Amino acid sequence: MDPAQQRAIQDLQAALALLREPAGKDPRFSSLTAIKENFQDFIAAANAGYKKLHLSTIPKILEREHAIVGARKRKAEHEARAYEFSRLLWYRINDSIVWLMLSGQRHEFKRLMAYRPRPSLLEQRPEPIFSTLSEIYADPHTMAVWNDCTTCVDIGDIFAVNKITGECRFVEVKAGDVNREVSKALESGAAARTEFIEKYKEAGRRQLERFERQHVVAEQVLHILREEKGFDPFAKHEISIVETKTPAISYDGELQVAIEAAKTGGMSIRCVDDCLWLFATTETNRERVITDFRAHLEARLQGKALNHLRAMLERADVPTLFDLRNSFYYPMTQPLYLRGIRDEALFDLVFGSVSVFLYFDWTAFENLVKAHGANFRWSSEKEGRRARARSAATRPLVILGRVPIIQIGDFEVQMGAPRLLCILCDGQTPSSLAQQEVEGCEASAKAKR
Repeated sequence: MDPAQQRAIQDLQAALALLREPAGKDPRFSSLTAIKENFQDFIAAANAGYKKLHLSTIPKILEREHAIVGARKRKAEHEARAYEFSRLLWYRINDSIVWLMLSGQRHEFKRLMAYRPRPSLLEQRPEPIFSTLSEIYADPHTMAVWNDCTTCVDIGDIFAVNKITGECRFVEVKAGDVNREVSKALESGAAARTEFIEKYKEAGRRQLERFERQHVVAEQVLHILREEKGFDPFAKHEISIVETKTPAISYDGELQVAIEAAKTGGMSIRCVDDCLWLFATTETNRERVITDFRAHLEARLQGKALNHLRAMLERADVPTLFDLRNSFYYPMTQPLYLRGIRDEALFDLVFGSVSVFLYFDWTAFENLVKAHGANFRWSSEKEGRRARARSAATRPLVILGRVPIIQIGDFEVQMGAPRLLCILCDGQTPSSLAQQEVEGCEASAKAKR
């Protein structure tokens, strides 16, 4: 292992230690019972750890952004992409903090996203951000993150949560005299707004309208976080959160075993719920890994399942053989750092000494849905073309030109990409997800009656 990689692992190890034990080894927080008895002190201590961790990621991100710029100047594109992935590892540390700020509520986590590209921190003015963070951090019960240091928060400049009251806030940090005038005009009413537009003409009007749009989006999302229903400004329609009784069961134990077996024997293949195939290998050549995994699948699948695999490999709308390392690129997913695998296995994945690829068998998932009391069907290709034309925020999954649909009576629900990512990236078993989908479909059908 070269010194740079060794240092990167040590830095991540230190970050993960703080992420997992933000309140330290204090005996007051040694058990769930003890935490409940000292809850406010625990929140204050945990937030202190998260604040320290968040601030420590910023120089790491900046260091990698300087390296990206340098590599691109030298036209070393492969090196630049490696630094971009290294930067992403630190973005996802902050995503993990946000996930924990929201107590792992996935439906809340995804509400924060517009899937926008991240601006470079090198182009930012950090002083106003740090000043505002310092003010927020004065409250020991409130945690806040600089949104541009995440991949998952696209509203405002800072996202803050008070873990005692549950209050969420999106904070706009507007530096400069003109921006301060905009804020004052919006707070002061119609006369001040008119005066500002007269002073700054068309450019001022556009700036006011931009501030107003940002405020409306923030309020709409905050309403959903509070009430679990409302108008989603990104999906552009009303939504209502449906809770299911079935817990999300994890297959991370199987994943851990697969990684350990690969390190011992070079390769391991396992199957979860006769539906999700895990392939772990120490082979470093990506094309060879894909070829080997395909061969193992073709040797094990039969009939309809085998034909579907071959069709997927020939004409895939989504990656057929999913590289688990690529989960870092999906902001809506639970960060890999929070999955139930040991650090050694995690670093094997992150730094490439073990590759893990997954294959989701749709024919087996159809059987799981039916076993839980619903019907499963594929849309027509015409419906698939219509679905593909929809916006990213509302587009369902399109597989081989068709949309997977769960149906109860005359009521049906189209499956979206986030549900598949729950399995591929979050580590949820296909059976528990199928049961949740059926429960959600039943609840929606009852609500429509």
